[in-house]
Amino acid sequence: MLARKGRFHAEDFEPLQLMEKIDLSQLKQTWLAAIDDARVLVKTLPPKDAGCLYYDPVIEKFVTPSGDLARFVRHRGSRGGVLPLVGDCPSIETDKEARRLLAERCNAEV
Repeated sequence: MLARKGRFHAEDFEPLQLMEKIDLSQLKQTWLAAIDDARVLVKTLPPKDAGCLYYDPVIEKFVTPSGDLARFVRHRGSRGGVLPLVGDCPSIETDKEARRLLAERCNAEV
């Protein structure tokens, strides 16, 4: 649905404090390529794994699965569960402001 109906306009980004101006045509190409990559990936994964994240215990991160899937731990979401880190993002555990904003937004204690 987002591939067909997702639309962004320059004014959508005006309230954001970005370091660089958004190139909407490049953003669209990146978005469509990501959707294509996701479609290819989904076709290669087992149906029983639908909706789960793959955690690599060797590097202790969530990853895009490839190769031997047996080496990954499946993480299935749960209500009130954890907020996973993907890639090299800084941990929310060490970012007090992010934790405060998340708690404020979710009306929950983090």
